[in-house]
Amino acid sequence: MNPITKILRQSVFIYTFLILAMATAFAGDINGSMTYGGKNRTYLLHIPTGYNAASPTPLVFVFHGLTGTGSMMADITKFSPLADQENFIVIYPDGISKKWASPGGSIDDVGFINALIDEISSSYNVDADRIFSTGASNGGMFTYRLGIELTDRFAAIADVAGFLPNYSSPVPVPSKPIPVIHFHGTADAIIPFSAAENAVNYWVDFNSCNAAPSTIQLPNVDAGDGTTVDKLTYANGINNSEVALYKVYSGGHTWPGTSSNAMPGKVTKDIIASEIIWEFFKSAVPSSNAAPTVSFTKPAMGVEFIAPASIVIKATAIDADGTIKNVKFFNGSTILKTDPTVQYSYTWNNVPAGVYTIIAEASDDQDAKSSDTVIITVNPPKTAFEYAPDNLVAVAFNPSYQQLIINKMDDQVSYDLLLFDAVGRLVFSAQHINDSQKIISTNELDGGMYLYTIKMNQGNLVTGKFIVTN
Repeated sequence: MNPITKILRQSVFIYTFLILAMATAFAGDINGSMTYGGKNRTYLLHIPTGYNAASPTPLVFVFHGLTGTGSMMADITKFSPLADQENFIVIYPDGISKKWASPGGSIDDVGFINALIDEISSSYNVDADRIFSTGASNGGMFTYRLGIELTDRFAAIADVAGFLPNYSSPVPVPSKPIPVIHFHGTADAIIPFSAAENAVNYWVDFNSCNAAPSTIQLPNVDAGDGTTVDKLTYANGINNSEVALYKVYSGGHTWPGTSSNAMPGKVTKDIIASEIIWEFFKSAVPSSNAAPTVSFTKPAMGVEFIAPASIVIKATAIDADGTIKNVKFFNGSTILKTDPTVQYSYTWNNVPAGVYTIIAEASDDQDAKSSDTVIITVNPPKTAFEYAPDNLVAVAFNPSYQQLIINKMDDQVSYDLLLFDAVGRLVFSAQHINDSQKIISTNELDGGMYLYTIKMNQGNLVTGKFIVTN
C-alpha cells in the first residue's frame, strides 16, 4: 500500500474513533453547577445516548416542587429514559432552599434559567427553536413564570399540579402566544383544581383559543387506581398555540403515571404525563427535518399472483438529512413486518385470493415518516381445463397442489406425455397412458416455466405450458 494512502486511512480511522468516543463520553447524567447572582446554582443534566454534536437537539427543563430537588424530579418523571428514547437533552435545575422564587422575590431564578440556557447551549448543540419547560407544583408555577417572562426562549410549556404566579402591578405580558398543557387532580389537597381552571382560562384568553373546549373521556386503563381522566382541548389559538387540560378525577397532588409516592394523593395510571408532555412539545414546533423517501422495488403496482401466493416485498429508503430508523410493511392497516435493516424486505407467504393494498412506511431518526403504496391482486387457483383439438384430452395445472392434470375424454384414446423445461431439456416422460385421469406431481421440479407435449395414438399432438412456483 502507498505510504501516503496508509497514513490517510489511519487518520480517517482515528478521526472517526474520536468522534464516536466524544459522543459516548457526552451521554449520561452530569451534576453541573454555575455561579449566578453571587450564588452557586446546581443542576442535574442528562445527555441522551443518541446525542450527536452535529445535530441540533431539543432541550427540556424540568422543575421540582417545594422541598424537592432536581434528582428527585428525575426519579418522579422518568424523563431521562424518555430522552434516551426520543433523543432530547433534559435538565433538572435545583432551586435555592429547594423552592422557586415567586415574582418579586430576592432570588432571580428567571435570570438564572436564562443564563443556564446560554451555558448549556455553549457546551452542546441545543436547538434554540425547541427549548421547553415543565414542572410540578411550585415548579409548575415557575414554568408559568418562564412562559410569561421568558416567552421568546421557550417553544411550549407544561404544568403539573401547579398554578399561575401572583404578580403585583405592573403585571408582565407574554411576548407571544405559547402552547400550554396542564395536568391537575380534582382531589388535589395542596393546590386546588380551581387553580388549574384559572391558569387554563388565562392562557386560552391570551392565545385567543376557542372558548369552548372539545372534551374526550380517556380510557380507564387501570380501574384499580380510583381515578379517571378527561382531556379538554382549546384549539385554534394564534399560531396554533393550543391549550390542553388533563382533568384527573379523584387525582391528588401527583405526577400522572409515576411510580413514585413522593407527592400526596392518588396517582392516575390511566396516562403517563411525561410521555404526553413530550408528544405535546414535539407537535408544538414544526420540524425542519426533511421526511425520508421510500419506494417499492417489489412488487410492481398492479401485478397479479395466483393463490396461495408467495409475495416478495422490497423497498428502498433514503433520508437526506439523517438516518432511516426502520421501514414498516402493512397490508392495509395490519402490520406485516418492521425491518430496521437496510434490506427492507419481507416475504409474505400463503396469501389467499383478494385485492391487497401494501404500504411501506419509512421512519427517520427524528421520527418523520413517509410512505409508498402498491395495489396487487391475488387470483384464485386456475382450474379451467384447456381442451385439445377434437376434445380428446383436457389439460389443467393446479398451482395450489403443484399438479398437472390430464383428463382423457375418449376411452379409445391413449397417449404419450413429455415434459420439458424452459431450455428444452426433457424432465419427465410416460408412454401409452390409458388412464381416464392422469395426475402428475410437479413438487420435485425446480420453479420456472415448463412445456408439455401429448402425442395421441391417432397422431394428434397437444402442447401447452405451465409455471411451477416451488
